[in-house]
This record gives sequence, C-alpha cells and structure tokens, in this order.
Amino acid sequence: MIIIGNQRDYTDQIIKGIILVMLTAGTDTSLVTIEWALSLLLNHPEVLKKA
Repeated sequence: MIIIGNQRDYTDQIIKGIILVMLTAGTDTSLVTIEWALSLLLNHPEVLKKA
C-alpha cells in the first residue's frame, strides 16, 4: 500500500486501475482518429486513389 501525503491510502489495485484507465484513454483517442480517417477515405474514393 502506498500512502501519498496524509490524505489517502492507495492500494495496488487502485493504482493498477488508474494506470489502466490512462492507457485506455490514450489508445481510444488514436483508435477513433484512425477509424474516422478510414471512414472518410472509403466514402471519398477519389481521395483514396490519390493516397
């Protein structure tokens, strides 16, 4: 268990959860951007030919 200041105790499980949320948030942003880019390319075949 880690004690930060005198405010609150954080268990290993809470810390792992926070790290998982931070990693998921970062990959979700990239995933959504790639998904939109592919969607736009598929809906505009003339631009897709240039790419």
